[in-house]
Amino acid sequence: MSKFTDSGGIPNIILHEVGVHKIKGLVSAGLGISVTWESCTGEGYAGIVYRQVHDGSGPSHVSFTAHWRKSNQNPALESFLDILRERYPDFSSPLASATFAKAAV
Repeated sequence: MSKFTDSGGIPNIILHEVGVHKIKGLVSAGLGISVTWESCTGEGYAGIVYRQVHDGSGPSHVSFTAHWRKSNQNPALESFLDILRERYPDFSSPLASATFAKAAV
């Protein structure tokens, strides 16, 4: 929210919803705006336009953290981590790589 208040404006949050389809439906109906992940922009809704959030130094970025159990044997986990490594090169830093190695044990 600091990205919005830094410009001098104060967001007027009337409704807080967590379901992406509900949010997109509300925005599509003209009932507000939403901040969403880039991965949520592929599904088209009438009347929705996606814009990057910028601050004084360019596009804004949001950090994330991934956690999982070392004992997780779900084969989808490694595929998911591969996608993260490919999409977010910083996720493959030496510290993250050590974490990946520990998780695979």
